[in-house]
Amino acid sequence: MTLSKTSSSPNRIFGSIRSQLVLGFGLILILALVIAIIGYQSLQSLRTSVQTTLEEASQIRELSLEIENEFLLARQDESSFLATWRSLGFEAAQAEYVSTNELHLEQARSKFHEFEKIVQNSGDPELMDTLNDSVNLIPLLDTYESAFQAVVTAIEQRSRPDGQENTMFATLNQLEAMVSPLPDPELLQLVF
Repeated sequence: MTLSKTSSSPNRIFGSIRSQLVLGFGLILILALVIAIIGYQSLQSLRTSVQTTLEEASQIRELSLEIENEFLLARQDESSFLATWRSLGFEAAQAEYVSTNELHLEQARSKFHEFEKIVQNSGDPELMDTLNDSVNLIPLLDTYESAFQAVVTAIEQRSRPDGQENTMFATLNQLEAMVSPLPDPELLQLVF
């Protein structure tokens, strides 16, 4: 009789086999629901992370294109200055092209600092490598700017009334005046 008491005690706790199956199935459903919730949260976290990374990459690409564009515009202003300073005059060419060259270089620096902030805020090691690779850009822009300013200063000195350009043209005009009365055209060709 004691044997039947002990065997019926576990049945009372878990009930019948039907109750045990329902309880087991319920636990499996709860476990599946917990797994689904964890999977959904992980998927949302991954989606947010990927979206953030794509937005950062898009911003970085846009900024790098803007930096490149600003530098190219600065180079275009440099080229225009060098091509037109004689025809426009030094002061007019300087006002038109040198100041916009400086503006484009300053905008390139500003956009590079935005790029640095985005990369530093992201904390992504691959983006930090990109920043480390491009950290020499600002010193290169500074070197370019100082070299262009040296050229502008040299052209300014050259274009002054007592500068090399005017002295050379005055000497050339004097030489023409001395050679033009000569009867032999070959001598004129030798001089010019």
